[in-house]
Amino acid sequence: MVGVHIAHNCNIGDDNIFTNEVALAGHIEVEDHVFLSNNVGAHQFVRFGRYAMVGGKSKIVQDVLPFFTTDGNPAQLRAINSVGLRRAGFSNETRRVLKEAYRLLFRSGMPLESSARRIGPDKG
Repeated sequence: MVGVHIAHNCNIGDDNIFTNEVALAGHIEVEDHVFLSNNVGAHQFVRFGRYAMVGGKSKIVQDVLPFFTTDGNPAQLRAINSVGLRRAGFSNETRRVLKEAYRLLFRSGMPLESSARRIGPDKG
């Protein structure tokens, strides 16, 4: 797209979409299947997790979690990237589990350690 800037020492994965005027500072890692909307600006040393989507005009100064949508200035985690995951062939069950993990980790108000235990392998 028009005017995309990728600075020095960036590692860019496969099957990513960068729309107009995306600007990545140095030493950034973009994993696979990431969608960056127009005018996203990213500070040095951040990582974009796979299947992440970032809304337009977002200022990214911290890592962007995989499988989720991040948006705003300052950028905030908004929801799972349900459309992107569905289009990529993720099953309904996988999307449901990710949505539940998002709810527990970021919306429940429980301490992180308690939330993580509820979504862990033994769910104890």
